[in-house]
Amino acid sequence: MLPAEMRWDESVRPARALDFPSQMQILGVYEDEGYLLHELGQFRAARQANERLLPVARERLKAMGKLQQIRGVLTNIAQNCYELGDLNQAAIYLQERLQIAQAAQDHATVYDSYFQLMVLAHEQKQEPQARQWLARYEQYALNQKDSKQQTRVKELLAELEQRNAGRPGK
Repeated sequence: MLPAEMRWDESVRPARALDFPSQMQILGVYEDEGYLLHELGQFRAARQANERLLPVARERLKAMGKLQQIRGVLTNIAQNCYELGDLNQAAIYLQERLQIAQAAQDHATVYDSYFQLMVLAHEQKQEPQARQWLARYEQYALNQKDSKQQTRVKELLAELEQRNAGRPGK
């Protein structure tokens, strides 16, 4: 059992808080575990580590008013699911990441989430869904008046069309 200072519970102030890592540092250590397992190609173990961390991290970060910090865990677990062939679950985690990024107005993560969801749909041969994600990306770029991302949409559309043209049966 971890000492009180190392647990997520903040109901008791530790006497010597500086001698122990903060809750954000503890979260970071557990997040790093999943990331390192993923980098080692141990996708099942990485997914399990991230799935153990996710509910606790979600609860604690929400209570701390820092829910946006969970985006890394969601990215990692989506990648684990992708590597394990569970593409539907990967999409669910990416959509949660997208919602959190939108609420936090983290534009870079919003664009990246739309992009990853588009690629995922494309890889599942769900072209209408892929185009829908790209359309949402474009609408977001228009709403943000982000000319760089609006140009990127055109590039992504051209690449998507090129990949579709190269598919057998087309």
